[in-house]
Amino acid sequence: PVPVLVPVPAPVPVPVLVPVPAPAPVLVPFWVLCPLVCVYLNKFGKVGPHLDQQRIQQLPDHFGPGGASSVLQQCVQAFVDSAYHQATAFGCLRSGQGGGIISAYFDQQQHTLTLPTVSSVTYALRFLEKLCHSLQCDPLFCSQPVARGGVHSESRAHTPGECS
Repeated sequence: PVPVLVPVPAPVPVPVLVPVPAPAPVLVPFWVLCPLVCVYLNKFGKVGPHLDQQRIQQLPDHFGPGGASSVLQQCVQAFVDSAYHQATAFGCLRSGQGGGIISAYFDQQQHTLTLPTVSSVTYALRFLEKLCHSLQCDPLFCSQPVARGGVHSESRAHTPGECS
């Protein structure tokens, strides 16, 4: 007798359920969620009638890097501290929620105010630009380092976030 080859079906793979561990949580660095901000001070702009030029000159060239709310608080506090009369600078501020705390001493007592929460350098720069306008000085804060000697606002058009 002749052997006959009969095709045998290949074994069908049986699915095996193997527990797969859940992916590890993705840890996002703080600086991605809250980008660091740096605001530069133009010490060469006109400080107007309410700010002391000598005190402005003693301030750092920049504030930050840090969170936008923290940097805004540092800038505003520096302006309040540089005013001839802290009550004048303090009076230009409007209270907000969740931001840094500003303090000033006038009328024989300490006053505090909470700034609004700030999420971007653009908002912080606009806030500072309005404060400069209220204090009748050039926009002294910007997002880029200031060239020595600065440029006054009469010389060219002003763009928000750009130092005069």
